[in-house]
Amino acid sequence: MARKRGRQGRKSHKQARVAAPAKRAAPISFSRRSWLLTAGATVAAASGASVLHAWDVQTRELHDLEVIGNGVPVVVQVHDTSCPTCRRLKSVMSAVMDDKDDVTYRIADLSTPDGRDMAQRYRVPKVTLLFFDARGEHRYTHTGLESAERIETIVDDVLSEMRRDGATGAS
Repeated sequence: MARKRGRQGRKSHKQARVAAPAKRAAPISFSRRSWLLTAGATVAAASGASVLHAWDVQTRELHDLEVIGNGVPVVVQVHDTSCPTCRRLKSVMSAVMDDKDDVTYRIADLSTPDGRDMAQRYRVPKVTLLFFDARGEHRYTHTGLESAERIETIVDDVLSEMRRDGATGAS
């Protein structure tokens, strides 16, 4: 004979929902090691942010083409960041321009509107150097990668010609 289960065999819905008492969270304690790791991570993050900021400022300055015509000769490299030859030329130019105080070096990055405008205005491809005198007049164009010695000779020759013409802004 089958037994019928009535309400007596089931738990009520109120009984089923009763939860266990809440556990208290353990108090937070920092060991010396965890404190030092946290402090070190904070210092590292702050240092990284500082380095990133300095890099950003330097990058913006390097791409500022508004210095053309501000009283100092400018050499502008037409540059494509995805081009290995452009990156080599940038490396060579950075080394050559390190000891040149009488000329400013800038980059016309083809991935920016200003860089594309510069390349289109002068109808030049990437891996090109554009030389401007102190008044902002375009004086010379060099296209292609050369050795550091050859690039330095080109820069010196163009600057010498500008000096002869009185177009360097130097007194």
